[in-house]
Amino acid sequence: MPKNFVSLWMLSNSRSAIAVALGFLVHIGVATASDCIAPSGSAVAAVTLRTSPTAKSTANGKLESGQTLPLIASMPGWYETQLANGQTAFASKRSTEVIACPEGSANVLTVPEVQYELHAIDVGTGLSVLVRGPDFALLYDAGSNDDMARGDNNRTLAYLNTLQPPIQKLSHVILSHPHRDHVELLPDVVTRLKPSNVWNSGAYNDICGYRNFLFAIAADPSIQYHTATQDEGNESIEMAAKNCYGDKQPSQTLTLNHGKKITNEKISLGQGASMTFLFVDGSPRSSLNENSLAVRLDLGTHKILLMGDAEAGGRNLPSTTPKESSIEGKLLACCTEELKADILVVGHHGSKTSSRKKFLDAVGAKTFIVSAGPTKYATVVLPDQEIITELEKLGQVFRTDLEDASCLMSPDKVGADSDGKPGGCDNVFVKIPVSKSISINYRRISD
Repeated sequence: MPKNFVSLWMLSNSRSAIAVALGFLVHIGVATASDCIAPSGSAVAAVTLRTSPTAKSTANGKLESGQTLPLIASMPGWYETQLANGQTAFASKRSTEVIACPEGSANVLTVPEVQYELHAIDVGTGLSVLVRGPDFALLYDAGSNDDMARGDNNRTLAYLNTLQPPIQKLSHVILSHPHRDHVELLPDVVTRLKPSNVWNSGAYNDICGYRNFLFAIAADPSIQYHTATQDEGNESIEMAAKNCYGDKQPSQTLTLNHGKKITNEKISLGQGASMTFLFVDGSPRSSLNENSLAVRLDLGTHKILLMGDAEAGGRNLPSTTPKESSIEGKLLACCTEELKADILVVGHHGSKTSSRKKFLDAVGAKTFIVSAGPTKYATVVLPDQEIITELEKLGQVFRTDLEDASCLMSPDKVGADSDGKPGGCDNVFVKIPVSKSISINYRRISD
């Protein structure tokens, strides 16, 4: 086994960090010494276990005096554990403590097979998807039309900080296309998490979020910047003067260090994982949606399809055939077999411009994730019900906009609390074992 297999996951030499990292190693059929949780001395009764890390969530068991359960992860105020039936549970730190698992205990963790994760982060009206494995972390988009807080209140960064072990560096950042609801939160991400590779169609949009995204890339010469428009070498971009969030940016020449040009070749992500760009176009288009990078991720035996804002034509019913000139139409013409996926992150936030029945049938997914919010696109709040109805005929639908109204002033969400903004409540979490069935649910937590 490669020595660096878990290097990106090891936060410290503590037994709990090691136990978390080992949870992603290949199954070898032996018990592994790890930490457990048990009722603390201050607990006056059995500790109630919850389905999510909040006291408002449903109870799903009790931890009695003298019992222990394996420690999976630690987060503010809560420990994550696993019940004997395999279900995830959460215990309040106020009533529990971490101890060494008793020798010979049935609760000692056995090492499962490699597992990947997908997180559709609730950023309000926008899209941000994290995918990670034991030796890589990839972020596809980070933007919002209504929750554009930067710095410590950046909703994507706030969510990433809740993960255990925390992400300290990204292997890949992919920008599907330079619209605000896909790029606005990325400058902070690039600056703080220093991705090794950034992938972008190359289509330009002179908005502050995209300009700052390019500035962040240029500021770190170690980043390999990949586009559909240029191969290896330096690119000079003339930037006009602009006032962005009170920052008066003078006219200047920006230099970007390009890695290899984006092609349709498979790219290794890490242990058992790869990505393939199915649609790449950086040429000037009438709509930047036509530049959306469509990407398929192969994670073990499972496949994820990320469509950005790829469209099928104008707003129309799902039964309408995609236009041949649209991204969906082009993919159906060239790459039907390559479209097959278990999970589809639905194009264009569930708009009737995308997700035509013919395309959905070609993908064959049974699980769908729709990232949307309350801010209108022109005159329409997405998703369109016709699309949701069509998706529900095919399988399960998970949405990031279910609690938008109550989320506005919620004191219990990821990122800035009670801020009058959507986002931070309806995060979707997918566990993806190499060869077993995926499991998917909402991760409603607070930081």
